[in-house]
Amino acid sequence: MPFFMYTRLWFPCIDSYAEVCTWKLEFTVNMYMTAVSVGDLVETVYTSDLRKKTYHYYMATPTAAPNIALAVGFVLCCVFLATTSQVPSTLYPSAFNL
Repeated sequence: MPFFMYTRLWFPCIDSYAEVCTWKLEFTVNMYMTAVSVGDLVETVYTSDLRKKTYHYYMATPTAAPNIALAVGFVLCCVFLATTSQVPSTLYPSAFNL
């Protein structure tokens, strides 16, 4: 397995598929970036100078560390609006910032 796929290189954990637990994940990023991870986004907290923000996620389903995912970057959040079972051809930017 390539070295970048080991969860223990990203955060302290028991890096085994046999060990599962719930997760509370916190990621602090630049004001203009977005952090997306597994679980539910609980809240986003901004620093007093509004230069950074911290995303708080909670994964309630017991999950092994190798299954935790994280993406940080400049993300345009979109919501699919569809009235049929077909995939929509138009994206509408979300009214909220995740």
